[in-house]
Amino acid sequence: LFDEGGRALERANQPDQAKPLFAKAAANYEQSLLINPTRANTYLRLAELLIAPLKDSERAAKVLIEARQRFPGVPEFTYFLAIAQREAKHPQQAIITFEEALNEAQTANDEVLNARFYFDYGAAADQAGFYDKAADLFRKSISLDPANAAEAYNYVAFMWAEHNLHLDEAEDMVGRALQFDPNNGAYLDTLGWIHYRKEKFEDALNELLRAAQNLTRPDPIVFEHIGDAYAKLNRVPQALDFWQKAVGLSPENKSLAEKIEKTKTTISKGPPGKINRID
Repeated sequence: LFDEGGRALERANQPDQAKPLFAKAAANYEQSLLINPTRANTYLRLAELLIAPLKDSERAAKVLIEARQRFPGVPEFTYFLAIAQREAKHPQQAIITFEEALNEAQTANDEVLNARFYFDYGAAADQAGFYDKAADLFRKSISLDPANAAEAYNYVAFMWAEHNLHLDEAEDMVGRALQFDPNNGAYLDTLGWIHYRKEKFEDALNELLRAAQNLTRPDPIVFEHIGDAYAKLNRVPQALDFWQKAVGLSPENKSLAEKIEKTKTTISKGPPGKINRID
């Protein structure tokens, strides 16, 4: 009941109110497992809560390791463990575990090997720095469910834009994502960032501003991208404004804070004509 109540609040876009219910749900699932540890589904329910709404993937990994020991050869537990390791920022270990889940599922002819599996595996490969492997996994995800592939198309496009790779193909990929959802803020941000990487700064700014307008909530990455585009166009006050918005939403972003301070220092030391040299 707590779990269902939390999900209802999430659907109503009330995540802060949902989190206490999810915490109570997790506590009850844990108590249930102490009384009867033979219910496999309870482990999965608990792990899912810990990974997603409660953001405690280290704890989820411990639960799933215990579940794998109790229920050997069940690929769902291995799959969830790989996701937990990825979310806990252990991508190298996640890659190994995803491969174990793949082998277990192939042996068991399990239905776990769907488009979502390959998407999640691709995200782990990206996090581990295996960009070609990640792209292949996302292509597999797309081929298995092409009617719902927008997120996978966008992920590949953004990954390549982030690392300044395959920009023409990245633009094609995000274009395919936008065919599914033309006003998606995340997809527009990807397109804007690809334009930025191609040094089409006016086009980049236009798409990035559209992205900000279409987001359901403010996003520090989009705001930083807008600031970067303004800086390349020598519009430094606007760049600083958006960088400040970004750092306000993401105060742990030290590189952004340093960029803001460097820009302010450059402005204070030099005449206006020097500002346009800021990176």
